[in-house]
Amino acid sequence: METILFLTVYFTIIFSILGYGLFFAKLINADFFQLNYGYLGLFGVCFLIFVSYTTHLFFSHGYIHNIIIHSVGILFFFFFHTQLKKNSSKELKILIFVFLIFLIAIFLSKNNEDFPYYHFPYVLHLVQNKLQFGQGWFQSGYRHHSSLLYFNSLFYLPRVEYYLFTSSNLIIFSFVNLILFKNIFNKKNIENFNFIFILNLFSLIYLVTIFNRLADFGTDKAGQAIVFVLAIMSLEILNKKNEFEEIKTELQILIILLLLLITLKIYF
Repeated sequence: METILFLTVYFTIIFSILGYGLFFAKLINADFFQLNYGYLGLFGVCFLIFVSYTTHLFFSHGYIHNIIIHSVGILFFFFFHTQLKKNSSKELKILIFVFLIFLIAIFLSKNNEDFPYYHFPYVLHLVQNKLQFGQGWFQSGYRHHSSLLYFNSLFYLPRVEYYLFTSSNLIIFSFVNLILFKNIFNKKNIENFNFIFILNLFSLIYLVTIFNRLADFGTDKAGQAIVFVLAIMSLEILNKKNEFEEIKTELQILIILLLLLITLKIYF
């Protein structure tokens, strides 16, 4: 029963993230609805990080706060999925398949070495208190910042409590692999068999190969996975050599993901 509860909460969070991604797409550019759920998931991550930063100015990220956040996300998902993403049941099946494969890591691997040092105390502070200044005086770990830790604080929910704090890396990593997977099996890319197809294929193989234990995933690996997507998108844009209006959507995606990348860790 505990495993079933864990999986239910985990996929509730996934669909909540997708709901916010669809909502964000509606706000920015309707063309985003044509993108696969990998991109929409990353948009949802961006939006929820913004929400986390904003709400933490006034509230701690306890049960009530997070239940409200994810309830709204689920409503967004059902509304936009039924209204604007029709005939996407196959896409959803692929998403669930990808996430189930990588979910094995949570059950088989230990946490990152930095998790007990400052990741866990940092996130636990976010769920227990609203914004407070001067925490760096108590522990040097509090002086390190990553938006991933704010994103983690939204996963504090009844029954599962803090056991999903390590899943944010896994969620971002899974969305990136979903993007690469969809790019590889895109009919147009298969027919052309150009360098973009080869780059997507080798990127997917590399990321799956290095994914041998969750302990390697601090606040770095999720950002490194996004770098692969940004590099491929940049080359696609350069390869098109079209007018600005024809590559406007791709440039918007590039900017959004770059902003996400910078907040994950400033050296990106």
